[in-house]
Amino acid sequence: MAAITNEIEVQPGKNSRANEIIAIALVAVALLLFLCLFSYNPNDSSWNAAGASGARNLIGAVGANVAAALFQGIGLAAYLLPFLLLAAAWRRVRSRRISAPVSRLAGLLVLVLSSSALLSLANIRPFFDASFNAGGLAGAIVARALVAGLNTVGLRRAGIDTGGRAEIKRAFDLLYRSDRNVSQAAAVAAVESWSETGRLFWDFVGTAKKKGLCDWLGGRRDAVSEE
Repeated sequence: MAAITNEIEVQPGKNSRANEIIAIALVAVALLLFLCLFSYNPNDSSWNAAGASGARNLIGAVGANVAAALFQGIGLAAYLLPFLLLAAAWRRVRSRRISAPVSRLAGLLVLVLSSSALLSLANIRPFFDASFNAGGLAGAIVARALVAGLNTVGLRRAGIDTGGRAEIKRAFDLLYRSDRNVSQAAAVAAVESWSETGRLFWDFVGTAKKKGLCDWLGGRRDAVSEE
């Protein structure tokens, strides 16, 4: 009986010299991109902000604009891009052909977006300042879409009807999307009429006086204080 080998045979592709040139170019772009991100300064003048003359970015004004665009777009997940470029360069050096390139590109896009969404949900503050969301604009959009969709499914499976879900949404908007802090929102809710589902929501808020409440995707951090 023939033995089954687990080794994958790598067949060198054609134009190995061209692959080496492309690999060197990818490594150079990856290093430049990393320097752009590593030396990012929110006080630099860029496409979306006015700053002092003379960029502090190691790559100059171009680097400041590239870093600002990436951080605003996908947040700290931008640090994945140099490593992905290095991985692509390594494949070029080994002259390995990329099978199903469209599927692989789609997978990399999903990886970057899911990383951005995870950073938004984790509510990690950037290391330098709060000039952008940890997951960027894309991460915030994906995270809010996932939270809204998954929470709706969970409420349905819990047997909460349409009226109850609308009641919870109204309470959520009052708690997190109004101009009031948590204590003020709880005071307003106390004088309004709520169904049993709504009262359960505000009872939960009331029991959080000692532990506090988490903010909503980078929102307020006000906790219900004991008064």
